[in-house]
Amino acid sequence: GCKGGGGGSDEACACAVWKLALARGSGSVQAAGRGNSLPEMPDVSAALLALAAALAIALSSVVLGTVAGRMGLLRLTQVQMLTALALTGAVALARGGWETVAGWHLQALALSSASGIMLASLTYVATLRSLGPRLTAMLSALASPFALVFGWLFLGEAITPRQGVGVGLILAGVMLALAAPA
Repeated sequence: GCKGGGGGSDEACACAVWKLALARGSGSVQAAGRGNSLPEMPDVSAALLALAAALAIALSSVVLGTVAGRMGLLRLTQVQMLTALALTGAVALARGGWETVAGWHLQALALSSASGIMLASLTYVATLRSLGPRLTAMLSALASPFALVFGWLFLGEAITPRQGVGVGLILAGVMLALAAPA
């Protein structure tokens, strides 16, 4: 789930938002698996949603960096979960209610919340406290390479040369940023 607090799972969340936007915007996303891929050119609304997700991730890193020192880890995680519940409820109400939500959706949402909000937020805020927002944000850039590898390992997605080059650029950028003086 999108925890709104930055970190690896937020980048995965941005990817999920991107995929959802593609599915809703173009209607041409195929199921994950070997030989299936997302379309090359999504519509403008999908790109705007992905951009908005990236902006929210960046802003949440800054906000969490200042709040993390004032609140305990468990309390902060509780606030994040309640905020996510309120936002999800608001979206559900705006879209006509919960009648389209199946039981398995709720199970998936609970699992996503447990991993995305609870586990990832706890580790992310602990990292913010120890490394600070700048280094934490740089390390968070590794979420995309991890997502690519996990998609290949667990979903059988093919890795294109272009994606390999992208991962290489991300890794080089992170290494350069970490080697540079603050």
